[in-house]
Amino acid sequence: MKKEFLISIICPLYNKENYIKETINSVLNQTYLNWELIIVDDQSTDSSFSIAREFSYKYNNIKVFNRGKYTNLKGGSSCRNLGVSFAKGDFIMFLDADDVILPNCLFSRYDVISGKFDKNFFIFNHAFFYKNVHHYFVNNTEFIISKVLFGMSQNKKIHLIKRFLKYHLPFTISNVIWRKDFFLQVGGFDPDFSRLQDPQLHTKALLMDNISLVCVKYKSKPDVLIRLDPERHANNELGDEVNKFHSFIKNSIKYIKETKLLLDSKGFGGFSKYLNGYFYNAQIRYWKLRGQYLNDEAELVSNALARMNSARSEIGIAETALFRLKVRILKFLMFNTITRKMKLDVCFNFVIML
Repeated sequence: MKKEFLISIICPLYNKENYIKETINSVLNQTYLNWELIIVDDQSTDSSFSIAREFSYKYNNIKVFNRGKYTNLKGGSSCRNLGVSFAKGDFIMFLDADDVILPNCLFSRYDVISGKFDKNFFIFNHAFFYKNVHHYFVNNTEFIISKVLFGMSQNKKIHLIKRFLKYHLPFTISNVIWRKDFFLQVGGFDPDFSRLQDPQLHTKALLMDNISLVCVKYKSKPDVLIRLDPERHANNELGDEVNKFHSFIKNSIKYIKETKLLLDSKGFGGFSKYLNGYFYNAQIRYWKLRGQYLNDEAELVSNALARMNSARSEIGIAETALFRLKVRILKFLMFNTITRKMKLDVCFNFVIML
């Protein structure tokens, strides 16, 4: 009989009063019972903290902490790191406060891990949903292409590194179960990143010499569901979108600088060319803003893009022929009257995977 082990689930929480009950209940509904849920509230201004705390009064394996009592560092990354410091399990996973896990999630992950205790990084499958968790879905085209590329790759670790460097993210924070000691060796999340926490952490992990990974993402059913909230995005004003663009540029520059140094130190300097994916994604975001909002705030977003292009020279990332081709295709898609009537995200995702 397989020996059970404690799985610690870390959940950062900030103003998710409409979702946190469903998230917690999805953990309570697990068929595998040896777990603890650690919720770290980032000083929510709604009723999120009190809702979570009510659950902690009823269940001994749900613990709720106020981030402000332990550190002045704000944000999801700081909350996740703090949650790990409270974790008692040898294995940890992260769950956002508006996402859910399916009832068999922890058991299926336990089943994989229990035969591979020498491994320290396990990658599972995910899907998306809008309002009803029973109507979850996957992006079939992207999943099939990613599965084929992963299957064709001779070195799975190198393949995954390249995907993160290209900003074609192969998995999310919630896909992974870590050995806690390995997570701590990697150094945890960097609180200075307000965006791009996933690629920053996972790139560091994949470049660790002692990583020993197992990827069953393409062999297993989805067990964690990522919430998509179109209403939240529909209500975003122009200023919000411009601020997000500036934040993406700022964090991308930081990621590219640090990752290039890391690649050089690990003997992967030749992989720096793949970082063009972040410059290309900045182009996508720029042209989407220009297309959606016409000339409003055009100078602001243009200056931000110029700042990123300037950083390219400073960091020493050369434009590749493929990058220039992709930008030409992007502009064609944006300004062609036929493709503008299509769902542009489909076109963008196809070009990203080139």
